[in-house]
Amino acid sequence: MKHRIFYAVVSCAVVAAALLAFLPTLRHFIWLGIFWGVIAVSVIAVVGVIVNIGSVMVSMYTGYSNEPEKSKEMPGELVQFSRAGVSGEGQVEQRLNTIGELYRAERALSNLQRSSVFQAFSDMQKEQYDQVLGDVRSLIREIAKESFESKMAS
Repeated sequence: MKHRIFYAVVSCAVVAAALLAFLPTLRHFIWLGIFWGVIAVSVIAVVGVIVNIGSVMVSMYTGYSNEPEKSKEMPGELVQFSRAGVSGEGQVEQRLNTIGELYRAERALSNLQRSSVFQAFSDMQKEQYDQVLGDVRSLIREIAKESFESKMAS
């Protein structure tokens, strides 16, 4: 629908220009108006592009820090495992699967720390990374300890 409106306005301008082109006194003003109209639309488009590029550059420079900060959760309470309905070997197997998933997550986080991308992180991001890696490692120790204790009990 928007294209039709645009084409209708352009068609009206062309028809009006063609009809009034034979009047020498109005011809100058019509072509001058069309010329300055095209220039004005071009300038508006260029300014819009420049503002868009500028806003992207500012966002990249600030690191998209305008996002609301998440409230800090208690580090020891990051993951809750449901123990209802699982008993005996099923519980041990579930813990072993969880430990395997946590080991994979810990390995991925450790690999990230050795990559060149990690060096581009800000100090705050590195601190948050260290906190998450520590939490994953403590969860691995906690679940492994519980699994070992449950194996020893049975």
